Amino acid sequence: MDNAVIAALGALGAWLLVAGPLHQASKELTEQGRSGRGSLPPDVPPPSPISGWWWLLPPVAYILHRAQRERLRRAMVVELPEEDVRKMLAFSSTAVGWLLVAGGASLIAVKETWEFVEIAHWPEFTTWIFVGTAVVLSAGNAVLSVLRDEKVLSVARAKGGGAPER
Repeated sequence: MDNAVIAALGALGAWLLVAGPLHQASKELTEQGRSGRGSLPPDVPPPSPISGWWWLLPPVAYILHRAQRERLRRAMVVELPEEDVRKMLAFSSTAVGWLLVAGGASLIAVKETWEFVEIAHWPEFTTWIFVGTAVVLSAGNAVLSVLRDEKVLSVARAKGGGAPER
């Protein structure tokens, strides 16, 4: 016998497995970015912005963005000290790891949501409403968490209670 409550709990649990890694990734990457942030070496030109119009053709925009990022990375590896390259690699590795965890959890969450809607005998489009809502809530939680932390840190800095930014 199919139980809609159990299916709903399974879908909710799966979406929490999406929200958790997104939340943790936002915290870790913000902290790593804050501690490893530095300016570009003088011999490395800053990247030029890619026109927003390219996003009308997402594959082209992605290829242009990736090529620009790769040029910058190669130039920085040549110019930066080894310790800074290690920080850059750690940041990149952390980002990819959390992306894989959240991506895998997202696939499971979509499956669980689909099964819940099917067991509840709701129209198929309901799945995509739930998925869209869950994605917005998961990503929104991560963003709001980082913004909230930044606000708290700025208040602490203003009072002189925080360590100076690096």
